[in-house]
Amino acid sequence: MSGFEPEPIAIVGIGCRFPGGPDPLAFWKLLREGREAIREVPAERWDIDSLYDPDTAKPGKMMTRWGGFIDNVDGFDWRAFRIPPREVKYIDPQHRLLLEVAWEAFEDAGLPLEKVAGTLTGVFIGICWNDYLRLQARNWNVLDGYTASGNPFAFAANRLSYFFDLRGPSLAMDATCASSLASLNFACQSLWSGEVDMALAGGVNLMLSPDSTIIMSKAGILSPEGKVKALDKRADGFVRGEGGGIVVLKRQSDVLPSDKVYAYVRGVSVNHNGRNEWIMAPSQEAQARAIRTAYARAGVDPTEVDYVELHGTGFKRGDPIEVKALGEALGAGNRRENPIRLGSVKTNIGNLEAAAGIASLIKVALSLYYREIPPTLNLEEVNPEIPLAELGFAPQTTSGPWPVKAGKPTAGVTVVAFSGVNAHAVLEAAPVISSASQEEAGPYLLTLSARTPEALRETASRYKDFLVAEDMDTRLSLEEICYTAGVRRSHHEHRLAVVGQNRHELLDALEAYEEGRALPCGGAGQARSNKAYKTLFVFPGDGQAIGLELMAREQVFREVVEECDRLFRQAGGWSLIEELEEGSARDWPVETARTLPARFATQVALAALWKSWGVEPAAVAGQGAGEVAAACVAGMLSLKEAVEVIAFHSLMNDRRSFVQAIHPLPAALPFYGARAGKVARGQITEVTLWQDSIENCSVLDLAVADKYDCYLEIGISSPVRQEIEGSLKKAGQTSLVIPSLLPGRNEKYAMLSGLGKLYARGYRVDLAALWGAGKRCVTLPTYAWQRERFWLDGIEVNPSLSPEAPIVETSETEVSIISKLEAAPPAARREMLVSLVLGHARQVLELSPDQPLGPQQRLFDTGLDSLSAVQLRNRLQTSLERPLPAILVFDYPTVEALATFLETGVLFPRTATPAAEIALPGGQEWEVSLLSKITELSEDEAAAMLMEKLAALGGEEL
Repeated sequence: MSGFEPEPIAIVGIGCRFPGGPDPLAFWKLLREGREAIREVPAERWDIDSLYDPDTAKPGKMMTRWGGFIDNVDGFDWRAFRIPPREVKYIDPQHRLLLEVAWEAFEDAGLPLEKVAGTLTGVFIGICWNDYLRLQARNWNVLDGYTASGNPFAFAANRLSYFFDLRGPSLAMDATCASSLASLNFACQSLWSGEVDMALAGGVNLMLSPDSTIIMSKAGILSPEGKVKALDKRADGFVRGEGGGIVVLKRQSDVLPSDKVYAYVRGVSVNHNGRNEWIMAPSQEAQARAIRTAYARAGVDPTEVDYVELHGTGFKRGDPIEVKALGEALGAGNRRENPIRLGSVKTNIGNLEAAAGIASLIKVALSLYYREIPPTLNLEEVNPEIPLAELGFAPQTTSGPWPVKAGKPTAGVTVVAFSGVNAHAVLEAAPVISSASQEEAGPYLLTLSARTPEALRETASRYKDFLVAEDMDTRLSLEEICYTAGVRRSHHEHRLAVVGQNRHELLDALEAYEEGRALPCGGAGQARSNKAYKTLFVFPGDGQAIGLELMAREQVFREVVEECDRLFRQAGGWSLIEELEEGSARDWPVETARTLPARFATQVALAALWKSWGVEPAAVAGQGAGEVAAACVAGMLSLKEAVEVIAFHSLMNDRRSFVQAIHPLPAALPFYGARAGKVARGQITEVTLWQDSIENCSVLDLAVADKYDCYLEIGISSPVRQEIEGSLKKAGQTSLVIPSLLPGRNEKYAMLSGLGKLYARGYRVDLAALWGAGKRCVTLPTYAWQRERFWLDGIEVNPSLSPEAPIVETSETEVSIISKLEAAPPAARREMLVSLVLGHARQVLELSPDQPLGPQQRLFDTGLDSLSAVQLRNRLQTSLERPLPAILVFDYPTVEALATFLETGVLFPRTATPAAEIALPGGQEWEVSLLSKITELSEDEAAAMLMEKLAALGGEEL
């Protein structure tokens, strides 16, 4: 790449779980406040009192009591990820953590999960310890097929690609402490080459067993004091830390105007020491070479560097070598107005080993984004072997603003692995986004969702706290918050929508939901997957003609009214808009010559606005003048024709039926109850014209009989709404009834409240159309995980002399199932077998009682896969004492189908075949013993035996 300056790579999303920093905002707060997240080993990890000994020569002991730990590493929200509990228990908690932070990184980037599915996105993950696999290996009885897919390093990356449906390269890499910065290098290379359009890069490290800490203790590299003292003369090693982090990367040319960009990666370099004095010994020459290469590739002058995030593990020999390598590579001590600031995040959270590089990268990206450098801790006196001033460096010991200069803020990130790998990344600041101007007057629609009711309730609580947090980014406006939540987040099945004129009203609505009280606006509900909703637009013949607020704020509404105004000028020589403006103080329900035109224009403009938000009618219904608006929206009348009808009636003050006036048109309008056929014009296939009664049956009753999911009143709330609700109640239906406008309320507030109700019920509304262009994606609370503990029984953290778990014997009830089935009447056998299959399926998947599993449900839709399908077959085979095909569940994928096959195809065949022979085409016969043998073989073995038998019988042509 010599002489080639690559396109900057944008960091557009961050997900992280670090000690003391469970998300990017909390992590940044920890850093800028200069707090340390090192603590004693938690009791739930291992018994530190029995394992600690300061004597590093003591076998089986660790010489430190400290570490940077995160909470709930054994917890996982299996419902959110839809992975059955049985499989979850075998998945390394490191892989589970990566699933969470990858999801959160996509959220932070404003990338809904359905938008990234199927994309050419690469996944590059650093990982180097496998504590969970070693725990399982202590007890062979707990090993399982899921061990194979739950623990190898490859699945740390591959499971992300699988779950999010990402189609680019998917690689896990182990370069010890350089692993995650190496993942950044490969991610950027993949983006620069055009191999992928987007990439995830990151790393993970969890301390699940004392083994690895004992190993590191014996290597003599841990601080007995439990503090990382980077650059300090007291440096005595590092403290182990844990956590995980992932960044979402895009090429600069692919960044959207609305994207949030934390920083740009300009260049990355990775190399190895080669043959050194010892494999774990650092090499100043190799480190300097990696740094020079990174800046050369980036096309960045080293004199532009303001700050370097050191590896900074706190070694008396390693720290001086690292700083001298920097000085050798940057070589700018006498040409720099201000010294390069140095720091190390390890003084806050410890050395995260495989995740060390991503922790450093995220720290620097946040520092560039907020234009502030947080302090490095535990530095009392600089190691005399480190000539900071001579090399042009200075330690960053207090929090301060990023240095002001003419060029762009620039930083470096260095990682030095004890395996001999060195890596350096060059980062550059993105342009500062100016503070939001004065917040536009509401109302605002805030939409939230989750995959369970509990998660939704916690999400509402998090947003409530977020909106009042004193440390919330002051650059965020309500408009940006609601835009990001509505347009840049996934919409799950459990939903909440609240409307407010300001923060106070939104908070009141969120608090009402959190406390289980009635919502003052919007709605809450559950979306039904793959539901095609039918909406009836109802156009009343009365109600006020309003819309001045919508005229001022909604372009779609205004354009329709302006077109109506133009047409009414042509038809009657007067201005509709002037009438609306002058009539704002009138008592509009009193009919005047201008009332019908104003009401008509309001209705067709409201319908157009609803449709622009994605709410399309399946049918329309009209009453009085509303008949004409309904016909126009249905495409039965052009807007010009409809205006002429309305203008004529207004001019003549004609009280004849509007149906009579428009009936002579070529496309006659159908009636409920007296259908003249359905007219297929435009997208609407049905127009209902209202009459008080047709053959003693209300037209509204007839509409309700056709079972629409929503009745949307196109106008201000009128008596029609009560009629609809009455007809629905009489029919025993629970459809939504929504007015477009409400008396005494801001016009857009009422419409947003209705839109929120539709969203909460699962309608595919177009929330992006609410905001238009110019909004930016901002950082919001992440998904509210509802974690449960998942840990394999039979694996112990502390070593045991007899670790073997007892082998579970088949119960007496299962052994006697055959006799019970034989004794049961034929009518009861199917029910018994369904119950048997359901029971085994639940046990194999380890489903909780609240997880539905019905006889007709496809087992593979509940999380069953090839491994658990074989386990289900094996359990059934043992219970029924009969050989069963290896692909049993694939051929019979529902509980009902399985039970039917077991009854009629295995246990109680409906057609008996002589025991001695089974007839074949051509008069040949099969031995029953051969059939029995085939059922015991694998698919390949059975196929080979069948082909051999057919060949011997001369049946190759069959």
